[in-house]
Amino acid sequence: APCSNNFDVENESIDFAMSLTNRAAVLGKFKMHKNAAEDLEVAIKSGYPKHLLYKAYQRLAVAYESLGDQSKAKHAYEKLLDAFDYSDIQNQKMKKMKKNAVLALHSVDTRESTKQHSMKKLDLTK
Repeated sequence: APCSNNFDVENESIDFAMSLTNRAAVLGKFKMHKNAAEDLEVAIKSGYPKHLLYKAYQRLAVAYESLGDQSKAKHAYEKLLDAFDYSDIQNQKMKKMKKNAVLALHSVDTRESTKQHSMKKLDLTK
């Protein structure tokens, strides 16, 4: 979407960051994961509220996973786990979300390791 001439001012705005994160959620629903990831990266750098960062990192991890970028998905899941420390989520809900994030991270890590192992096998056959 086009930005105004005041992009630098908007870029530091919490409202701008929150808008991008909300737009990324919609983009994700429409399977526009590359656009969602771009919005989320900008939102995180633009001052997205610390107590809500878990939402941005969760969406970012899903976007990168959907794009097949296991390395970036893994990094986003790791940042998600860190972001839980600053969230305002109720304890029971946080436990469930952390468990799901750990499982997702493990899944991504396994796929990344399998891919690297397969690439090594390919290199040995040359």
